[in-house]
Amino acid sequence: MNLQKIELLIRKYESGETSMEEEKTLHDFFWSNEVPVHLANYKKLFLFFDTSKSEMLKDENFDERIMEAITKDGSTKTPKAKAYRLYAVMSIAASILILISVGFYFQTRTPQIHFEDTYDNPELAYAETKKILMLVSGNMNTGSEELQSVAELENGFRELKKISNLKSGMKSMEKLSVLNKSKNLITSKK
Repeated sequence: MNLQKIELLIRKYESGETSMEEEKTLHDFFWSNEVPVHLANYKKLFLFFDTSKSEMLKDENFDERIMEAITKDGSTKTPKAKAYRLYAVMSIAASILILISVGFYFQTRTPQIHFEDTYDNPELAYAETKKILMLVSGNMNTGSEELQSVAELENGFRELKKISNLKSGMKSMEKLSVLNKSKNLITSKK
């Protein structure tokens, strides 16, 4: 038989495009003794298919036992559900890790304020309180500077409200337009 034709049929067979007749041709070729060395693996494959056709399971309840074993272990969840659960657990773990990192960062970054016992010395207590309040005030002021742009945005929204008033005025004008058309119809019929 033509070796090029056999190699073409093998490629078709591997891509699942052979007909029953072509598979029969391949089967007959590989059962012959004249198989080239580079196609010896295919001969083993076709011989295996032929011998495995005659094998039968000794247990008639094999399928039921397999299905029972699958449902018995409780893994009836779909892979999608398992992936979702894994995603949820990983999200929680990542969130905890981020919180720990942020806490560690701020703990090492903020200056540690050491309080002395000021109960006996009111002047020292006043100085420490003033120092802490100035620190808090400085932090508050740096945050409020950014709010200036929010105030400007709010002014822009006020201007946009005027446009919505214009829209309601235009609707009122439409009523006058209908009235004017009615008047023109009446006067034109006279």
